[in-house]
Amino acid sequence: MSDREEFWFNLHGERFIHLQYIAVRREDGTYLGCLEIGQDATYLRSLKDEKRR
Repeated sequence: MSDREEFWFNLHGERFIHLQYIAVRREDGTYLGCLEIGQDATYLRSLKDEKRR
């Protein structure tokens, strides 16, 4: 069982969506719920080469 999963897909052929699901647990490991993080990453996919500063 994984405490983290991620998915990505194209939405309507126009947007690149990235989703993360992260389990939230107490210190003793008891499962409390899930944190969902969604991001429109279209811009990130368009980046070329490198930028370091």
